[in-house]
Amino acid sequence: MIIKGAKSKKIYYDTGKDKVFLVTFEFWKALKAGEIRYRSGGEKTKDDSVIFYTERLTLDLKDKTFEKTFEGIARSEIGKLVMSGHMPVDTIL
Repeated sequence: MIIKGAKSKKIYYDTGKDKVFLVTFEFWKALKAGEIRYRSGGEKTKDDSVIFYTERLTLDLKDKTFEKTFEGIARSEIGKLVMSGHMPVDTIL
């Protein structure tokens, strides 16, 4: 996964995988500072029913699930708008 500056084309994050995501410098700065917040929640029980809940989490570059979470956010409409600078970076994704 590669996270690259939308205007500068500078590579901010690179794991050597082919997926490329373009972000504004403001988004990258907020991500590095631990200021990107997102909603998550829900879990499957043993009988395959789902318990839904919502929690607010912080997107962390050091988290082992960072890439999976980031890709999910990048596919969402709000995530795309925040990453491109069309919505403020303090929007909860």
